[in-house]
Amino acid sequence: MSPNLLALLPLLWALPANANECPPNHFTIHYEVQARGISAGDAVWQVQPLGNGEHLFRVELNSRGLAGFFYPLTTTSESRWEYAEGCAVRPLHFEYNHSRRANRHLRIAFDWPQQQAEIHFRGTTRNEPLHPGSYDNQLYLLTLGQLAAQGEQTITFETIGQKGPRQRTAEVIGKAQLNAHPKRLETLQLHYQDDDKSTTLWYAQTPHWLPIMLEYQSEESGLVRLLATTITLPEQPPQRLQIRP
Repeated sequence: MSPNLLALLPLLWALPANANECPPNHFTIHYEVQARGISAGDAVWQVQPLGNGEHLFRVELNSRGLAGFFYPLTTTSESRWEYAEGCAVRPLHFEYNHSRRANRHLRIAFDWPQQQAEIHFRGTTRNEPLHPGSYDNQLYLLTLGQLAAQGEQTITFETIGQKGPRQRTAEVIGKAQLNAHPKRLETLQLHYQDDDKSTTLWYAQTPHWLPIMLEYQSEESGLVRLLATTITLPEQPPQRLQIRP
């Protein structure tokens, strides 16, 4: 999209009625994982309420097929979180595990009253300052779609990982239609850069601005793509997708 068209986007596009909803707190998305154009595994994103105002966002990735045969792999990451003021999402605890690399185990406890994040990584523990609006390494993925739908063109946010606080900026590329047989889905496309890794995300207006396609590009891994195959919401039948980029 040209810069001129991007500047006109807020005038050309009426804000959808559901743009101001809070990030959804109960859903399951199954993804096919493709590496360099070949099916290499699957991933599951699951968000569910835990009670006492807390929620869990769990991501599990497994290698399959030839990739699973030559490089069996399972990674899991869990974010325990709550709503803060309004619809703001606030992390409480984060944990990451890698089945082949025990030294990549990461645990972060977010102490909001003390405004500190306690990071446990590779046998060491340290505290980092915790700023309002900070996310863990994956929780921001729940909110970018809603922020873009509200008209944000540049979204700046802070994440806290094993290296401590980090500033990130996501740019809204614009509207895009995805072929999700048997229909086409209206999406918002976003992009951000992390050192040598480029990430592009497509958030679908229906349902609830959830990410239905993600692409990661780096020199080391090439192009890795996640394509949603099933979306399940409470008290609704699973929505099956066949996304064809």
